[in-house]
Amino acid sequence: MNKQINTATVRTTLPAMWVTLIAWLIASAGFEPSADDWQVIMLLAPAIVGVVYRLARELEARWPWTGRVIFGSSVTPRYDEVAEQPEG
Repeated sequence: MNKQINTATVRTTLPAMWVTLIAWLIASAGFEPSADDWQVIMLLAPAIVGVVYRLARELEARWPWTGRVIFGSSVTPRYDEVAEQPEG
């Protein structure tokens, strides 16, 4: 598999895993959502992941070492290289 695709996958997946860890820590602290809370949580989850991802990119731009911690890689994928690969 193309290295750029692997990098992109890791850098997209890890921020979602960080959000999951944060949610688990909140749940471990005693927050027990009701059924209505779960509906709201499910609607907000993609937005929360997006905000965390954007904040992580801002941190990485200011302090490059945070990219390795948050995204699992300090290499930003280049999609133009992926697009030029022949299918097969």
